[in-house]
Amino acid sequence: MFSKLSITQKLYLSFAGIVVILGIRVFSAYRGFGQVDSAINSNVHTYRVLNQSQMALEQLINIETGMRGFVITGKNHFLEPQIAGEAKFSDAFPTLKSLTIDNAEQQ
Repeated sequence: MFSKLSITQKLYLSFAGIVVILGIRVFSAYRGFGQVDSAINSNVHTYRVLNQSQMALEQLINIETGMRGFVITGKNHFLEPQIAGEAKFSDAFPTLKSLTIDNAEQQ
């Protein structure tokens, strides 16, 4: 079959084969980069959730610390961490809830 083709036709056929193979490789690489990008976005989202949950936990600890200090001493200045913690927790919790809205287990 190939013996009846001229050298020029064989070269064109070889070149076309190389172009097809290259096209397949480029498409495969493009698809792979898309999967990597998706994985990176998932990781970034996970770190945002972890960071926000850590911030909320810190504010709960501040609330507890302020309340404990006030209960033990009866002095109002120990309530400052509690008041600040409640305000910051009120900001952090809705953000955390919105970040985890797509995952029922995390809600």
